[in-house]
Amino acid sequence: MKHSWLLAVIVLSGLGGCAGLRQFPVVSPNPEQELQDFDAGYEKALVQIYGSDGNSPTTNDEQQKRIRNKLIETRMAVIDAHFREFETGLVKENVGTELGISLLGIGVGAAGSLVAETASQILSAVSGGLAGAQAAYSKAVLYDKATSALLAQMRASRKAMAAQIFQRWTLNMEQYPLWVARTDLDAYYFAGSLPGAILATAADAKTKEDQADDVLLLRTITPGSASREMFDRRSVLGNTIDGLDAPKAKALVAKIAIEFPDIKSFIEMQYPSATMAADTDGSKAKTVLKRAVVLTVRGPEDAGKWQNAIGGL
Repeated sequence: MKHSWLLAVIVLSGLGGCAGLRQFPVVSPNPEQELQDFDAGYEKALVQIYGSDGNSPTTNDEQQKRIRNKLIETRMAVIDAHFREFETGLVKENVGTELGISLLGIGVGAAGSLVAETASQILSAVSGGLAGAQAAYSKAVLYDKATSALLAQMRASRKAMAAQIFQRWTLNMEQYPLWVARTDLDAYYFAGSLPGAILATAADAKTKEDQADDVLLLRTITPGSASREMFDRRSVLGNTIDGLDAPKAKALVAKIAIEFPDIKSFIEMQYPSATMAADTDGSKAKTVLKRAVVLTVRGPEDAGKWQNAIGGL
């Protein structure tokens, strides 16, 4: 709560210094005319459903639903068409452009260094150019992987939003009014954008973090777990973990996730596959294991599970 309050103060202070920054959206004095200018199709559907004066419906319930659903289907088709174009552009153009610009910069720099230089300096420049090309390629590959991950998030978010719209498809106008449908369509469009994918990815990470926090709450401290005996047994397990080599430490992480399934989400968050691949000396695995000891060893039976798991490596 304290951090949230502090963040609000910082944001408001920053906004106060931006004299030209508009802090509230515009409120129109003539919403009907502005709606006609901004979204003629939506305004037309409103007239068809409620009548020109807004108080005299010209259609029955089923006809109103068909008008609403036609608007939804039409807009989803257009959003889908633009998303396919957007997706193709991200996949085919951006990575190649980034790599090409990086290599061009390296080539220009290397060419400049080769003018009127000795053979050793030429070789040095070529070597530097190759290293720079490798770095540019690595950066492009990283960008490509990040783009692929964001595209996957976009597709997943779009499917989730489409499923929500489809669930509401048969509802009547009171249960699913046109403005709610329009809001869902805006959310469907936003789900297929880079900002939408980034926010959804952050939300997924927050969910996993909350799940890990739930694990900590589940593993409550008891008088038995706080006894001197259990403290000593956890210390012994910690020392044993320190003595493991990297392959055994990594293998033990996987075994403990099976032995204690209620901390599996915690282990997956703390030790994902990318971290495991980079953990050549096993130090990160040992850190996660020692944290897992604290979370899981509450009694002699838990300590026995750990000893059996280590003995089976």
